[in-house]
Amino acid sequence: MSQRYYLPDHESQRNTGPLATTNCAAASGAMLVDQGTLGGKKPSVATFRRATGDFAGGLQMNAVAAAAEDYGIEVRLYDYADSLKWWRLVQYLDKGWFAVVAGDYDLIRGELRGAEYDGFHAVMYQQRFKINQRVGDPLQDDWVKWPNDLAYRYVAKFDRQTTGGIHAVVLKPHYARTRTEVQAAEIRREPSREHSPIGALKAGKRLVSGGTVRGEEILGVDRWRKVWWPPFATFGYVHWSVSWQS
Repeated sequence: MSQRYYLPDHESQRNTGPLATTNCAAASGAMLVDQGTLGGKKPSVATFRRATGDFAGGLQMNAVAAAAEDYGIEVRLYDYADSLKWWRLVQYLDKGWFAVVAGDYDLIRGELRGAEYDGFHAVMYQQRFKINQRVGDPLQDDWVKWPNDLAYRYVAKFDRQTTGGIHAVVLKPHYARTRTEVQAAEIRREPSREHSPIGALKAGKRLVSGGTVRGEEILGVDRWRKVWWPPFATFGYVHWSVSWQS
């Protein structure tokens, strides 16, 4: 079954230590790291919080961005002077980028509401669909979908009450491509030629990459790029010698 994007584990902020009530951004950051590394790194909420070095109340977006970069993913920080607009964030989401965003939770109602809380709150915006947005809300126990209008109003109300536009940490995925002289690179289920190919990365195409792992040595190199293979909704591996990462 085809699946366009890898869906990371959902992270709840509940029962995450003495800062549980303010760990929404840490939980969202942990989901973002899982997303960006294709499951290669899965920090717990408490571990991500420690990585920020901030142990007082809610996290600012700059702390989330800095910790995320320490895990090896590429992010763009938008906060007090960057004036991120909704149309730009939608562009990012539509092309397969993801974001931790700050919003005002008093707009969330009914089954979408994970707790009786009315303040500022961080969530992760994962895949955007035609009519709704998949959301990693740390006050919930699993991924939920918000109508696109609610996803807009959530960040817009925060924007109106603060300065600098929408506050967000945007994940810019890395991609694997074939090297110039390679017409097709085999994708294997594990980083070894002992495993049959599950597909091929063809010249001119690209696949989301979660970084490199160690595997069978070929041409003196034991590195393989971990990729997401949408047709099988699974991970695959392309050898380093036949691919670039961009």
